[in-house]
Amino acid sequence: MIYKGISGLWAGNGLTLLPVIETTWGYWKRLFPGTRVISAQSSGTFNINRYTLYPYEGYRLPESGPLFPLSPSSEENPIVLDHSPKEVALGLRFGQIAKAYPFSTMGGEEVVINDTVAGQDVLILYYADGRLALPYQRNVGGTRLTFEKIQSTDSRFPFMMRDQETGTIWNMLGQGISGEMANSQLRQIAAHNTFWFAWATFWQETEVYVQ
Repeated sequence: MIYKGISGLWAGNGLTLLPVIETTWGYWKRLFPGTRVISAQSSGTFNINRYTLYPYEGYRLPESGPLFPLSPSSEENPIVLDHSPKEVALGLRFGQIAKAYPFSTMGGEEVVINDTVAGQDVLILYYADGRLALPYQRNVGGTRLTFEKIQSTDSRFPFMMRDQETGTIWNMLGQGISGEMANSQLRQIAAHNTFWFAWATFWQETEVYVQ
């Protein structure tokens, strides 16, 4: 089982995946301009040089391959050939049911996707310039909402959403800002961005979103 200890004191215990926001530093500063970061003048356990050198050189470049042979091989698991190995995808998992949203299949630069995975109604937001993909639950207070993209009225967000059921306006952080559900909060789903080769190796029966 993934996320479970396999030996030692905590063998058999599972880790809990938490919601995260993964984006570029530039867009993070736009979202949260008051963010504080570690300074070269800070004192601490680690030398500041550890934060200025990326140890894997060109590993994140799209044209680079994995550092090790895939197991199972592409012959045994041909799904790994469906996308470039370093294609970035948002990976969702509910139990043993998994679905990937490769960035190249999102269908645009600023995208709102209403979907259902393993019986769960989900909302996927994608902003290409920010390398940002965020998943939310679409059910709020027992109402399943259907979202559409609208023009933003806040400089922090390239777009906003309006749900068809109540007309509430929502920002990309899942906050209802006006309308019937103002001050409500969409629940972000625990998920993460991943290289395609890794996701397709762990979840060989994965569904894949295609616009």
